Amino acid sequence: MKKKLLIAMIPVLGMGALVGSGFSAWVFGDAATQTYGFGGSITVTPATTGELELACTTNTFTITLDQNGEGNKDATKGVTVNGLDDITFTLKSAEQTVIGEDATHKVQFSFSISLAYSDEASFDKYLVTTATMDTFVGTKVSNADLLLGAGTLVENTLTYTYSAGTWTFTLKTPTDTTDILNYYGTYEALTSGKPQTWEDWNAMNQALSGDKFTVNLNVTAKVVAK
Repeated sequence: MKKKLLIAMIPVLGMGALVGSGFSAWVFGDAATQTYGFGGSITVTPATTGELELACTTNTFTITLDQNGEGNKDATKGVTVNGLDDITFTLKSAEQTVIGEDATHKVQFSFSISLAYSDEASFDKYLVTTATMDTFVGTKVSNADLLLGAGTLVENTLTYTYSAGTWTFTLKTPTDTTDILNYYGTYEALTSGKPQTWEDWNAMNQALSGDKFTVNLNVTAKVVAK
């Protein structure tokens, strides 16, 4: 049988969020109050290769670092992520050898999730991903055959439906947005961990303000002979 191979491989998602603060309600026994805000955005460029086309929605999310109550030293409290919603993206094929009744080829799909930081050293001084986030980032699929109805590639994480030549995927992100990032567990004054004085907070603010915490979704789709 004559084989036909087309590959479309793009990083379809870079969720950028400025990691820094949104600092509020930090109380260290003095009267100073500071508030900072940041946000991020996603820009996705569709990719087309032959009969396959990948496209993704855009999304934004923010990370807020707070004290979670006066004098709170619990490293698992005070980090909140807002706007990290479920992600949808599509894969289109107009090739009848793939989607027709007499299809001689099929579409195979692979994907993975990774994290990137504009300043990983500063991030690691103050923040750490949780087990929930580590599981999400560790989600991978290799060369799964796509069906023409509905399917599940990763239970409770990645599902898809098919209609008129288009596969529509839904990637579920962690739903408990307070269990994605924690403060680094070891506290060292002016160096790492959850701030316990104004000086600690100021050092963290200078280290993290303006940084980016990025979640990358990498997708590969290819047409192969059955």
